Amino acid sequence: MNSTIQTLLNHKTIRSYQSTPIPNEVLNTLLEVATRTATSSGMQQASIIHVKNQEKKEIIAKVCKQDYVAKAPVLLIFIVDQHRNHHIALEVSQKAEQTHDVDRFFQGFTDASLMAQSVVTAAESLGLGTTYLGAIHNDDETVIKTLNLPNLTYPVVGLLIGYADVQPTLKPRLDISMRVFEDEYVSHKEYMPHIKSMDEAMMNYVDTRNPGRTMPPFSQQVSDRMNYANPLRLKMGQIIQKQGFSFNIEE
Repeated sequence: MNSTIQTLLNHKTIRSYQSTPIPNEVLNTLLEVATRTATSSGMQQASIIHVKNQEKKEIIAKVCKQDYVAKAPVLLIFIVDQHRNHHIALEVSQKAEQTHDVDRFFQGFTDASLMAQSVVTAAESLGLGTTYLGAIHNDDETVIKTLNLPNLTYPVVGLLIGYADVQPTLKPRLDISMRVFEDEYVSHKEYMPHIKSMDEAMMNYVDTRNPGRTMPPFSQQVSDRMNYANPLRLKMGQIIQKQGFSFNIEE
């Protein structure tokens, strides 16, 4: 055990932040960490939008349906960015034929995800709190318009950073045996007996979004999520294509 591992094991989502700003030198260090993150083929196919404009922050908060998004000291949006390399290739050889395919999209998506995790680890090691914002996908078109994202870019995940104003308890996780396998995937005919302890732990957990209220069993949360589709998120594939990427899916 060392301090880095302890930081990772103690990860918590923070949804209330102090108004204290993050010093510029700290933020610059976090952004430098992002740029040093591993990247597919060394192509650096992801970028970050640091959203400072309050009006833009409020628009994104509305997309996420979370007021605290507009109040956090730092809001970063990590994006797939093939736009830059597309134009570099055009300048070098007057052609760029493969910057829009599914492989390049997922290379950029993975790069952006890894960058976000690097920043989270670094931020939390400095005593800062963080919140991932998958909810930016509630309305990709609004996010794209608000951030003026050009062709061959796409928002992947948002991230809030600041000094925590709350200290939530660790959220329960499935037993490691349910998520880590040897050599091949392990499927169970019945999962409920294997997640009984998770269900019980979740019912004793109080989420900071619902103070004083415990959570439903994990199995019920799964069922609810697997039987609901956000209408706006069903358009994600179309929006990705509108941004210039082609998945070439053949029936």
